[in-house]
Parts: sequence; C-alpha cells; structure tokens
Amino acid sequence: MERIISILNYLYHNGFETEMITVVHILFDILGLKFPEDVELLINHKEARQYFLFSFLLDIEECKQEF
Repeated sequence: MERIISILNYLYHNGFETEMITVVHILFDILGLKFPEDVELLINHKEARQYFLFSFLLDIEECKQEF
C-alpha cells in the first residue's frame, strides 16, 4: 500500500496526471470495480481532474491510516 501511495503521489506532484488516472483505473480493475463514468469525463478538464486526483490521494491516505 505504501508503494502504491508513493507512486500516486509522485505522479501527481510531478504533473503526470494522465498516468495517475491510468494507475487508478488499473487499481479499480484489480479490485473488480467499475471505473466511474463521470471520472472518465474529468480527463479532459484540467481543474476537475486535478481536484479529483488530489481528493483521491487524501482519501487513500485516510483509508491507509484507518486500516
């Protein structure tokens, strides 16, 4: 989990947002979850995409702390 979070943080903070979306998409696939269609639409909207990814990082960090 630490390694995944580190990778996601690296991608986000170094401007690799499209790659980060791809990694998040892969994680959803591994878990057998359907990637939300509305998130797919964010890929083309920079501010919305950045907000989603930032929020995702906060949420995954919180989940890690609770786990």
